[in-house]
Amino acid sequence: MAYNSGFVSDEEIPETLSGLFKSNVGDDARITTARFNEIVINNRSNLPESVISKITNYIDNNEDGYVTLAEIEKMESEDAAVVAEEAGVSRKHLSLFSRGYQTVGKFFLTKEQQKLTYGKQYKCCPPPIGILLISLAQIAVYVYYGQLSGNWFNISQEIVDSPIAYVPTKRKEAWRFLSYMFAHAGLEHVLFNVLVQLILAIPLEMVHGGLRIMGIYIGGVIAGSLASSVIDPYVILVGGSGGTYALLTAQIANVILNGDVMNKFYRVLRVVGTIVLLLFDFGYSIYR
Repeated sequence: MAYNSGFVSDEEIPETLSGLFKSNVGDDARITTARFNEIVINNRSNLPESVISKITNYIDNNEDGYVTLAEIEKMESEDAAVVAEEAGVSRKHLSLFSRGYQTVGKFFLTKEQQKLTYGKQYKCCPPPIGILLISLAQIAVYVYYGQLSGNWFNISQEIVDSPIAYVPTKRKEAWRFLSYMFAHAGLEHVLFNVLVQLILAIPLEMVHGGLRIMGIYIGGVIAGSLASSVIDPYVILVGGSGGTYALLTAQIANVILNGDVMNKFYRVLRVVGTIVLLLFDFGYSIYR
């Protein structure tokens, strides 16, 4: 059997396992699993992480110690079918879908092994809809009070008089410490909060699960009302900013704790984006 040294030029690097096999071995040959892994390691810096993940999870399923082109092509086909079936995604859209969740994994995960296995383990069931459902409820509440007041742009008084706003004189109504997140004083207020929390939460839910992210969000909402009741006990609270701040600060904490193992570009992007959103929301709060 013939094979080369395992190194090919950057222009020739394939993005499929079968392409990698052909470029190093040929169509008809077979090589040991150890040798194929060596070829992969030699070209690792030029291969997509999804390819490495396939090798980690699928290589040599029949455990005969050898890798053939037929096995690799069968493995690729089965892998695509499994991902499509488990995620409920059409085969013709699988490539776009795969790129999407692989990008999410790169951006939000810090450990290399987590990134390698994320594409294999990720499923769309249950979908990342926790914060989406909260956002829809916030919009529905705003529409209700907007219709009630006849003013779609500023419904401050109607919201203050509602049973869901946090009003310091009504602190005995304990649900208000949480329910104020559904109340918003103006159109731009609700739109900004919904937009920011969806941008932050959906990718996080895809990686860490909906329950964890909803826990962080709701914890931020409750912490915000409790802190306000102590620091500034005369302020009426509306909006989901407490939950949004919790998601934003979680990003900064993640960078501080895991920045040394993150991609430099993603690390800088996350910090800058988080600071910009925090400053914008803080400035908007002062403006109002």
